Amino acid sequence: MPQFTLGLDVGSNSIGWAMITKDGGTFNNALPILTGARVFPEGVDRAPTGLERPRGQQRRLARGARRMHQRGNQRRRKLLTILRDTDLLPNDPEELRCLLASDPYPLRAQGLDERLSLSEFGRVLYHLCQRRGFKSNRKSQKRQEDGKVAKETATLQEEIEAAGSRTLGEYLAKLAQSFRHTRLESERLRGRYTLRAMYDHEFNMLWNAQAPYHPNVLTDDLRQAVHEAIFYQRPLRFDPDVIGDCELEIGEKRCPRAHWLGQQFRLLQEINLLETIDPTTGEERRLTGEERQKLIEALTPKKKMTFDQIRDLLGFYETQTFNLEERSKRNYLVGNRVEAALQDRKLAKWYNPMSAEQRQDIWDALADIQDEDQLRTKAGSDWELSETQVERILKINLPIGHFRVSLKAIRKMIPYLEAGHIYSKAKELAGYSLTKEIPVGELLPPVSDALQNLTNPLVHRALSEVRKVVNAIVREYGKPENVVVELARDLKSSAVQRRRIFRENLQRKGENEAIRDRLVSEFNIPAPSRDDIIRYRLWEECGQVCPYTGKPIPKSKLFGADVEVEHILPYSRSLDDSYMNKTLCFADENRNRKHNRTPYEAYHDDLERYDQIRQRIAGLPWPKRRRFTRKQIDLDECVSRQLNDTRYISRVVVQYLRILGRKVGCSRGGVTAALRRQWGLNDLLETSVPSLKTRDDHRHHAVDAAAIALSTPSVLHRLASIRYDPTRPELPPPWEGFRDDLTAAVKGINVSHRPSRKLAGALHEATALGPGGTGRTYVYRVPVERLTAAMVEKIRDPVIRKIVKDRCEKHAIELRGSKAIGRILADPPLCMPSGVPVKRVRIETAQKTALSLKVGDDGKLLKAVLPGGNHHVEIYEKPDGSWTGRVVSRFEAYQRLKNKQPVVCRERADGSHFVMSLCNNDMILLAAGKERTERLYRVQKQSIIEGRPDIVFRVHTAAKIENDQTMCRVGSWAKLQALQPTKVVIDLLGRIRPCND
Repeated sequence: MPQFTLGLDVGSNSIGWAMITKDGGTFNNALPILTGARVFPEGVDRAPTGLERPRGQQRRLARGARRMHQRGNQRRRKLLTILRDTDLLPNDPEELRCLLASDPYPLRAQGLDERLSLSEFGRVLYHLCQRRGFKSNRKSQKRQEDGKVAKETATLQEEIEAAGSRTLGEYLAKLAQSFRHTRLESERLRGRYTLRAMYDHEFNMLWNAQAPYHPNVLTDDLRQAVHEAIFYQRPLRFDPDVIGDCELEIGEKRCPRAHWLGQQFRLLQEINLLETIDPTTGEERRLTGEERQKLIEALTPKKKMTFDQIRDLLGFYETQTFNLEERSKRNYLVGNRVEAALQDRKLAKWYNPMSAEQRQDIWDALADIQDEDQLRTKAGSDWELSETQVERILKINLPIGHFRVSLKAIRKMIPYLEAGHIYSKAKELAGYSLTKEIPVGELLPPVSDALQNLTNPLVHRALSEVRKVVNAIVREYGKPENVVVELARDLKSSAVQRRRIFRENLQRKGENEAIRDRLVSEFNIPAPSRDDIIRYRLWEECGQVCPYTGKPIPKSKLFGADVEVEHILPYSRSLDDSYMNKTLCFADENRNRKHNRTPYEAYHDDLERYDQIRQRIAGLPWPKRRRFTRKQIDLDECVSRQLNDTRYISRVVVQYLRILGRKVGCSRGGVTAALRRQWGLNDLLETSVPSLKTRDDHRHHAVDAAAIALSTPSVLHRLASIRYDPTRPELPPPWEGFRDDLTAAVKGINVSHRPSRKLAGALHEATALGPGGTGRTYVYRVPVERLTAAMVEKIRDPVIRKIVKDRCEKHAIELRGSKAIGRILADPPLCMPSGVPVKRVRIETAQKTALSLKVGDDGKLLKAVLPGGNHHVEIYEKPDGSWTGRVVSRFEAYQRLKNKQPVVCRERADGSHFVMSLCNNDMILLAAGKERTERLYRVQKQSIIEGRPDIVFRVHTAAKIENDQTMCRVGSWAKLQALQPTKVVIDLLGRIRPCND
């Protein structure tokens, strides 16, 4: 086998790979290049808005809601048993139903002063169990509504006291009475945030008031049993295994972010990275030891300090900025949040005199104790705090999550951080190796075994597919000499960063559309290109003024030869073609003065002019301003940086691939784009826009992988030596006939799609259907705000239907289509003639595929659901030679598996012969098109519409599903048979294998 370099283009749902031989060798395709592409579902689910959410999140939330509902029912059943056994509630079902239907609020008020019968008191206790209020877990993530809960419960408590009520129940009873007197029956007593403590207080007052009336029944033992049944809350489950392992200390768990030492560890890292920028020269310098110590002492006991406050503290000029201020989105540094909380005026007198051992106990407790009651007990007994101080301790809002290192490692590194060393140096001085020893194997092991602390679902899924592809290559062709990998931007970012990037992309897309419209209307450019938009953005960014000369750039010259898009740091010396390295410049100034030099090299000898330039660029983004003041460029350093992505996830991927025992590099996307442009690879595949890369074809990942495999230091040096002109490629190809070889290799790719055969997922739709009038009709409830025009005629209640129709008629809305009408029904709110507001309506619908989930003892339907997604389609050949089939839902497939039957039914009672089954992303050869030539497709979706199949096949290379030219739709079994389908398997290397289905 020839020696080769492996290039990998790894995205969140795709992998492009290319093997390029050395010394003129060839592969079994008689070419020096072998390429392929693998497509798979990404490791997260995408919301309709494009934002990501964890896989299974919806199912997990639904399961959590079911568990909460089940536990509530279990709690009420337990209390009901206790109350029935002690004659506090009747055993007769009808009598019990009538009692529970009575209004409990007057009884909750009377019970404080008057004697209640045992059944009346039992009714009150049962109502307390039904509405027992909110109790928070202090270690849970603070949600947006938590502040609203605290605010509204505090307001409610003030209203209770202002009304002279002793308990919540007494206050609500008075409120209900006032509603009746003022004829506000539609007002609801519920819908208020209440606290568990309010109900606990009311329980104690009611029991103390009623116990003297029923001493033989209301005993202390019964009181304890009832109290536990009403107020028991399952302890917050904490599994230490979910905490990752320290990447420096074997066997140690990661340090909580809520620990004092962890906060100090983070604070010292930020301060040690802080540099001040000289306002006159633009040079950066580290803080002196005295400045560092002064800032540490001031910042540690604070939640945060703005950079303006830091400048005042250190005696800096207002124009003197900091590197972290310029590069980050925030205008402050975060202090030690644990220390800041403990320096509260109610806690400082208690906390400050503590010894080091006592403080350590406090830090550990705040970070580790999960339960609020447990911390309350410890603070009151061990720390001897007052009730006010205990409440203050409980309200401390500490950060959640964990650092990547353990408390043990932090203790070792903190002395070196305090001495001013940056993290990497402190780690080295503490005795930790900067490079981790990697075990070498013949094949890549499972990702979870090699990278136990990898929590990014996108990266985990992508690396799992990389493992499959690379191991298949190694088995077939042996190990590559070296591997070059490039990661997509979304893989290298955290979930928070990906959300920010998504929002920024949406904003930028809107801005670009506005610019495109303006270029058409004001600049008479009929079809603005991407370069035109960039030029306009740069023009607006620099204030329509040339940064180097200060001359205005008129609109008439913006797109002419007099103005050029100029690289701030010369491309030939930096290989930086990013937007942050571009600005506008008059062409003659660029040729005569700036030329192939940095702004510093070109203008620093004229200090007055250089200072004017720096004043003109003051409004530019920090990355651009930083390039204007950079003094030196080392091409070797720039080349090395382009071929060495040092971000965390990139280092993890390189670490994983090095298990093969080969040299692994991680390049950046800018290099790939430049090589693709220089070698004319953007139009290698069919593209709608010449010279622009197409993303409609999955094979573009393989083209990128070929460029990635060839991105060597020597190629980048040659790239830097040419004159930069995006319209005139000048870099010679790697070998003669390179483009033809790559074209032949790419044209022969069979894209490998990961099939979707698993049964995991929702078995049916979430909406529950109730029995309708006759036949296959069902009803379901819909909130008024989600009503559409087409639903109005299907409203079950004739009175509500007429009210809604009258409202729609008033607003001239036709009762058809999917137009939302919730807004017009909300203002004013929809109400019955009695004044009762209408919150939800029942819609009647006919469903032929509904599944029965719950049936009563009399055999009547109680609950049904729609089947939801389909799992596969089964195709059969009847004795007369014609084809037939059926689509199997995921629900039915799971029932087969549950009953220990084959998921795919290959036998039919009518003697039909089984032909094949098809799941989504299964591969199939079809004789489609006018020429009836066999072509490779994948199954995109399959369903049944009115008894007829609706199967959509998509060309295996198609990356977009909106293009009808890449689709083959089958609406009958006869048409499918006419296409002469042959089910096949595309292996990881793109080879077609027969499928024995």
